[in-house]
Amino acid sequence: MKCYNCENRNLQEGQLSCPDCGAYVHCCMNCSEYDQYAPSNCKAGKYEFDKKKQNFCDAFKPNSLGY
Repeated sequence: MKCYNCENRNLQEGQLSCPDCGAYVHCCMNCSEYDQYAPSNCKAGKYEFDKKKQNFCDAFKPNSLGY
């Protein structure tokens, strides 16, 4: 998975934060369901999370491309 913030390509799901920049790993910005044009920025549904904060969303799918 690639960090949305610093583009570190060595993130693993289960890590709390990126070792390079400290950004949360399990957050909307690192999810393949994130879409800046979708309602609530989520293709999976109407989830209202802070997009850069850690969350426990059931729809989370690691985005290998990052955002």
